[in-house]
Amino acid sequence: MESRSTRPRAPSRMKYGNDLDDMTFAFNEVTKDIQKYVKKLDVSAKSTEELEVATHALQELKTRYTKVIAELRELFLLDKWDESKKVQETVQQLAQSI
Repeated sequence: MESRSTRPRAPSRMKYGNDLDDMTFAFNEVTKDIQKYVKKLDVSAKSTEELEVATHALQELKTRYTKVIAELRELFLLDKWDESKKVQETVQQLAQSI
């Protein structure tokens, strides 16, 4: 006997709103981390070793940043209620800068 396959469920409006809030929070956090690290790097990096450490940290932050942007874009595709319009504009503008 074959098992029935189930179709993927679309999230409810409330779940979608919560997911959007969570992903927006993650996006804001990683953006703030990048900004802090760039400021810190500008002020404190004086040796080649410090620059290498900073470069590695910024690469990791960029990876996190692109992952969050990809997840947000997937979430935008599920938006049936136009709740992500403002966030979409901001994310698109910032994503183009990377």
